[in-house]
Amino acid sequence: MFFTISRLSVCALIFFVTGCGLGPDPKLGSYVTVHEQPPADSFLDRFSPNHRLPVGLLVLNDTTEKESAPSLSEESIASLTRLLTHEIQNQHPFRVVQVIENQHVQTGNPSQLSLLGKQAGVDYLLVAILSSEEIETPDRLPLQGINQGGARGSLVGYRAENFSLAEIAFVDVKNDQSIFQSSGQGFATLDRLAVPLESNIYPVVRGAQRQAPIYPEEQHAHDVLRAVSAQNAIDQALFHLKRPKAQRLES
Repeated sequence: MFFTISRLSVCALIFFVTGCGLGPDPKLGSYVTVHEQPPADSFLDRFSPNHRLPVGLLVLNDTTEKESAPSLSEESIASLTRLLTHEIQNQHPFRVVQVIENQHVQTGNPSQLSLLGKQAGVDYLLVAILSSEEIETPDRLPLQGINQGGARGSLVGYRAENFSLAEIAFVDVKNDQSIFQSSGQGFATLDRLAVPLESNIYPVVRGAQRQAPIYPEEQHAHDVLRAVSAQNAIDQALFHLKRPKAQRLES
């Protein structure tokens, strides 16, 4: 389901989504206490691929806004969690020792994330908050698809556009606060027919510019749309997540 996008596509995506002013509002401050002034030292300098920092991982799908898209399926959340686990361990000196699943975390209570971290037996918790907005409108779809040649003509259908936001925070469980954080935006479209027909062209989900189109089953099409958009947002957030300058913490 998931694909890697190029840095060029990421930059184009940033310009498009930001320039249009679309997408959900940030949610991070509703879940964790954000550390506003980054300290000077980098405590991650103590760690390396041979000496990794044990962390927990929690992925939340926020749908609290009135305009929020419906929730991702459990399957998509699980796939995105596996993606995050792999990429975080590949890019940073972390070792995900506990994945916290199926938690109904409420906004406005940062201490509950620290409690989950303590229950998982970790001092640090990586939290990924995924949110999105979605617009679907009637459209005339090319008879042979936009990437196909052939005879002219069109079919009655719909186009859905999903604008997503991924916010990643590194939470100090003992102090109930985020040490550093990053965010990224994503975008994907779904073209589908008004009357489902046997077709190898529709429905189709398209993500970033160089991302191959996906042809999902009709009943899963919207979920695939949201998952692809969320993956693009995660990729951008991870791209921004540099080794931060943060205060050395006691082990």
